[in-house]
Parts: sequence; C-alpha cells; structure tokens
Amino acid sequence: MSRLQAAYFYVRSRPVDAAIALIGGFAFFYALTTLALPFGWDHGIMTAASAPYAHGGLPYRDSWDMKGPVAYLPFALADLLFGPSMWGTRLVDLVIEIPALWVLARCLSGVMNPKFGVLTALSYYLWYSASGWFYTAQPDAWAAAWSIIAIAPLLRPEAKPSLLMLAASGFFIGCAGLVKPFFFALGLVPLVFIALAQATWMKRFQLALALAGGAMVPLALVLIYFAAKGGLNALLEVHILFSLHSYSGADGSLKYSVDSLISFAGLASNALLAPFFVVGVWALRRNVRLLAILLAWWAVALLCVVIQGKFYPYHWFIVYPPSIVFAALGAYALFKESSALSAGRVLAIAAPTIFLLLVVAQPFKDAVKVAYFLGVAHNSDALLRTYSRDEFNAADEIAGARYLAAHTKPDDRVFVWGVDSYVGYLSGRPPASRFSFDLPVTMHSAYRDVYRAQMMTELRTHPPRYFVFGLPWKHDKAGSVADFPELRAFLAANYEIETRIGVLDIYRRVPRGI
Repeated sequence: MSRLQAAYFYVRSRPVDAAIALIGGFAFFYALTTLALPFGWDHGIMTAASAPYAHGGLPYRDSWDMKGPVAYLPFALADLLFGPSMWGTRLVDLVIEIPALWVLARCLSGVMNPKFGVLTALSYYLWYSASGWFYTAQPDAWAAAWSIIAIAPLLRPEAKPSLLMLAASGFFIGCAGLVKPFFFALGLVPLVFIALAQATWMKRFQLALALAGGAMVPLALVLIYFAAKGGLNALLEVHILFSLHSYSGADGSLKYSVDSLISFAGLASNALLAPFFVVGVWALRRNVRLLAILLAWWAVALLCVVIQGKFYPYHWFIVYPPSIVFAALGAYALFKESSALSAGRVLAIAAPTIFLLLVVAQPFKDAVKVAYFLGVAHNSDALLRTYSRDEFNAADEIAGARYLAAHTKPDDRVFVWGVDSYVGYLSGRPPASRFSFDLPVTMHSAYRDVYRAQMMTELRTHPPRYFVFGLPWKHDKAGSVADFPELRAFLAANYEIETRIGVLDIYRRVPRGI
C-alpha cells in the first residue's frame, strides 16, 4: 500500500483525527512564521510607551499612551529578553495565546467530545490570526486570552466552586481590566457561576470575596509600583481622565453602533458562525447553568466592544471566545444528534469547514509569503516591503530607524512626529519628548494646550539631533501642524531636510538657532 493510499484510509477511518492533524500542523507552521511579521503603527506606539518599563521608568510619566498599565508589560518583557524587535513581541504573544488555547480545549472536553474541543481551540486561534499582521499581537488579544483562562474553567460540568478557582479567575480578569478598565466587567461572569452554585449564601459570599480579592492583586501591585516611582498622578491623568474627557466613540450615535454591529455580523466568516451560535444556545436550553455562564460572557464581552464606540477589528477580539464556544456547541449538537448522512451532519461538517477556509486565507497568505521570502529568496527587506497600510510601510520604518542609528551617537536624541514611533524606538536613541506620537497634541481636548506646552519645553530643553516628520495620526501632514505655530517655527528655525524614506521626512539639526 502506498503512502497516499495509507493517508486516504486514515482520513476515511479517523476524519476528526485527520482534521486535527491538518489544522494543528498548519497552525503550528503559521505560528512560527508570525515571528517574521512586522510592526504596525499601533505596535510601534505601544512599544515606545512600554520602553520605560524595561529601563526603570514608567509609562504615562515618561512616555505617553492611553492603554492600561498591564498592556505594556508584554512589550517590555520582549524588550528585556530579546531587545528591540517585533519577533520578540510575537514570541511573547504566542506564550500568552498557547496556554489560553490549551485551557479552552481542555475545559470544553467536559461539554463535548475532547477532539471537538481541540478543533474549537484551533479554530479560535485561526479566527484571531485572520485579522492579520496589523492587528494581532496587541493588548486586546491578550485580554481575550486572559478571559479564556479566567472563565473557561467555569464551563466544565464537574467544576466545583472553590476559593482558589475564583481567586485565579479574578486575577486574570484583573489583568484584562488593567488593559482597559471596562474589561473588569468580565467579573460578572464568575458571579453568575457563583450565583448558580450549589452552596450556602455564606459560601457564595466567600467565593465572591475570593473573586474580588484575586482581581485586586494585579491592581494593587500596579498601584504600589507606580506610587513607589511617583507615577500615580500621570497614570490617572493619561489612562483615565484623558480618555474620559477626550477619547469618546466615533460619533456616539446609536445608528453608528448598529451599523457597525451589522457590518461585523455580515462578514462571511461571522455570518457562517451565526446559525451555529443560535443552535448552540438552543442546544443548551436544558443546561441552565452552562447557558447562563456563556450568555453572560458573550453579553459582557459585546458590551465591552460597544462601550468603546470605535468598533476597530481588534476591539472584537474579546467577543471571539464565547462566540466560538457557542458556535462549536451548535455544530457538535448537530453532528452528534444526526445520522451518518443526514442534512444536519453534512451541515455540521460543511459549514465549519467553509468557516475555517475563510479564516485561514490570511494566515495562509502570510505563512507562504514568509516561507518564500525568507526560505527561498532570502530577502527580508522585500518581505517587509509587502506589509503596508495607507502610506505606512514596514520596510520604510525599519530603514528610517537604521538611518538614524547610523547617523547619530548613542546619546543623541531623536523626535518622531506622527504614528511612526517604531522608528525612534528601533533606532535605540533616547526620545526628546515623552510624546512619541502626535495624537495628544493634535486631538482637540482639554489637555491639548497643556501637552503642547510640555512638548515644546522638552524639545527646547533637549533639542533632538533628528526630527522625523512621519505619518500623522489624521494622515494629513500639512494639516497636523497647521494650527501648531510653535512647532512649525521650531522646525523651520533649527532643522533642514536631509533625506526622505517613504513617508518619513528626516530633518537634521543645523548649527544655527539652538
């Protein structure tokens, strides 16, 4: 018997095992190739904001960005372990995602066939990966992974409520809440679990205290650390007050929210999941405990998306875990309760297969691209050139960073105007200002004039050797400084254009003026 025939008989006799081997093998291959994926501008901004962590400083006070204090820890860890690189961040991303996938597969084994649990976890990873290089390996994805570790163990039929279980659940929810504050609302899900537990009121109260105590541990550690380094006021100002006063939803309208929800549901892959989601809800109608926990998880996660008001692709990551679990339960119910060649079983196999083919398209494209450029062409610069968004191009960012490193001394300061924070970070040169991108000084807000004054003081006190005029937050280079005369005058008086790399205009300080 030839190997091809042997493979055919294996697939025919053990189709689920074959599917796991095929999908798992590709997921593993893709995971390796992600180490070659570049930064997007959000990665660069957050990496620049995390750099003080890695060097004894603090975000907010020493670098400006709005996300929660835990959002920057994976970036800082990658910096400490691997130096300035995106592959280090991608590796940390895998270290966060893989345990979450294992927990999801393991915990679903109690409510469906264990093999289907593994397929569900792999499907979640590929669905997340389908967002592509620009949106993956970001804090929202890590918060989603932590929500899995916090909530999935509660789904097991044999799960017995214990103080340790609820404290652990609270801890990971606390980590997610320190990425974005409204993720603390995920704590409502274990509260549903506690409310439905067969326990006395006193026991439930103790479990709720354990949950709250677990959530307070990361919060307390962060507050103590920032207080010890004198950064609490900066944390409160940037992460909480600026966001509340200045960074509201896209237009705040109900119509925008409804249109965004419909657009998300209308994506081909998501539309395929929807009927199975409904079947999953119906299949759990007699399992009130499991249905209540899953519905609470999904509803709270969806609320976290809606409350942000932006509906960016990565905002939806927090909804992925409960959605894929409901859909998997629906497909499993159809498969289990249908005869061999019935319409229900065919649907239960065909639709998830189509879903996987849809979500695997982008990961497959990236994996093949990386394998070709690195394994065949041996040309990493050409690979990076293929990753761009609007005028932003990964190869130009890295070329700009190399240029700065080659034309400066280690203690020469640089300043980057726009969303190209990665250029300054990767160059290894100290920033001239804590404002590593232009949003806080160009967005109309109660803080704009104060921040502008702070930035100009920093630039005059520590004039940068190079001023990099990149892609502004609003993508209008002239407009970004049109109403900022102090910055225009500073640039005109003290700098001359030296070179252009893609969208980057690189100005060098001249002897006159400073």
